[in-house]
Amino acid sequence: MPQKLSSEYEKEQDEIEAAALCARVDNATDSAERIEDFLKLTCRYRDFSELTVPMLNEFMGIERIVVQERGEKWCRHTEQQIDIFLNFIGTFEIPVQPEAEQRWQDELAAKMKKREYHREYQRKYQRKLAREKRAVEADELPMAANQ
Repeated sequence: MPQKLSSEYEKEQDEIEAAALCARVDNATDSAERIEDFLKLTCRYRDFSELTVPMLNEFMGIERIVVQERGEKWCRHTEQQIDIFLNFIGTFEIPVQPEAEQRWQDELAAKMKKREYHREYQRKYQRKLAREKRAVEADELPMAANQ
């Protein structure tokens, strides 16, 4: 029995290693294709006197954009991951510097505070209008009863 389990374990490990090797081969093949496409493009633009927008688009153009699902549904202020894939490079991530991240967080907090202040102002204004309307209606009711 233990020998059977050992042979099954070894067989499973071999399958896992084979799958990992296949994935590496596929990745290398994909990289080789991207390199070949890049070399063809560089050969096409070997001699040029002016750098044009179409040339830049071909070299650094966007291959595709993948928009992930939102972190929180029905919330305006939530994070949402967007993956940008560039030609010949693959996915591209902009490095975020800590001070820029902190500045962004501070700006977001200031905006949220301003919005909350505005909402509170609107609530107070609506309550004031409602009080004035009730006061006007109260003044009109006795006049209507007297007539």
